[in-house]
Amino acid sequence: MRKFKEIGFTSRLTVLVTIAVVGILTRIPFLDKGFGEDFDGWRVVYVGQHIASGIFYEASRLPGYPVVEYIHALIEWLGASGPIVHNCLALISGLFLGFLFYYETKNLIASAGLLLHPLIWIHSTTSMDYLIGATLIFGTWVSARSHPALSGLLGGIATGTRMTLTLTFISLTRKLATALIWICVAVISFLPVFLTYGFQMFSYAQSDIKLGIAIYKCVYEVFGMPLFLGILALFIFYWKRIRYVFNDSYSRRILITIGLLIIPYLALPVETAYIIPILPFAYLLAVRWFPKRWLFIGVILAVLNGLISFGVIDPQAYREYGRVAIHAVSPGRVIRDYQVRVEQKSRAKLLAKANYPKNSYVFIDVFPSAIVEAAPHRWQLTDFFEAYDPLQNVTLTGELSPKDIKEAIANNISIYYLANRGLRYQYERIYGHDPDELNAKPLIIK
Repeated sequence: MRKFKEIGFTSRLTVLVTIAVVGILTRIPFLDKGFGEDFDGWRVVYVGQHIASGIFYEASRLPGYPVVEYIHALIEWLGASGPIVHNCLALISGLFLGFLFYYETKNLIASAGLLLHPLIWIHSTTSMDYLIGATLIFGTWVSARSHPALSGLLGGIATGTRMTLTLTFISLTRKLATALIWICVAVISFLPVFLTYGFQMFSYAQSDIKLGIAIYKCVYEVFGMPLFLGILALFIFYWKRIRYVFNDSYSRRILITIGLLIIPYLALPVETAYIIPILPFAYLLAVRWFPKRWLFIGVILAVLNGLISFGVIDPQAYREYGRVAIHAVSPGRVIRDYQVRVEQKSRAKLLAKANYPKNSYVFIDVFPSAIVEAAPHRWQLTDFFEAYDPLQNVTLTGELSPKDIKEAIANNISIYYLANRGLRYQYERIYGHDPDELNAKPLIIK
């Protein structure tokens, strides 16, 4: 087992600057491309705007993510709106994660590699809570030995960032002070959620993704096929070297923490981003277990997986038509994320300028917030799911239930859906009804 070495102040400063430069330069192209591919990234900013404009708490989705929601509300209250400002919150969190990892391991290659892991790369340029929670929970680990009060504070804030991180309380609380502070901060964080929603706050989104597909998706998005097969080979050939670590309390606690953090993904495999808090602990084990040359190769393969991937499920075919189509070679997760965000931005501009039948609702596949951002002189955001044109009485919506359709038609409002984006299948999969059977009409936007 390799020990982590101390280095001088000058060298440490150089390393921190290197990590910061790598982290910032690789994120710049993404920061102005909306709030991310994830629908919830737009929702959390929308909720932040609502909280900033009043005094009442509103959850972006239950069970509530109050710490992040209030931070985004503070950004809006200060008047610093827009994707770049909100996305920089995750960017700063990612940099701190890189600094903390280097502080713990004194390994520059692994620290830079962690920052450039595809999932961390992507989610350090969105408004989501994944990376903020991951940084806080890793900070809880790093400070647990010598700063129990700080560890409890970070753990409590991490819980307020994402409730599922509470599971690590089992493995990260060494002292009573840590446990008491963690519990108090977590309870205070969720007090606004409970006062607003009561026990209804304890609800989660359901997943229609099969567990087998979710695990396979996790393999190629977290590792990539070459790295995954390489790790299996390393475990086979270095088993005699690795197996003794189960008698090492430090490694055992890391493994327990990883096990606790993977439970939410296995229970609700909605997003592989749920895996992000595991990554710093997995890299910690890699630094501790594997020879330097294999660690270096593994880090490089993980980074390259963000640029080119093998055996990838086509996300559009699965999302829009429910088909499992696997591509032998395809652009990596980072490239795909950039392409989707650019396409979303250009499509929002197209839909914002398009002509629609008067007195109509149109079911769309673009965030209504992006429509309003593209043409604020025409569209108003009347609800998170709705962009409204008052002159033509047209509403572009991302959510329209069968009941809403029937009520709208009863009030002589026409219902349309974009026919050229697979939305008919999407609607049927979500609501269990064919929109044509509900008298909704296809609409082609070119």
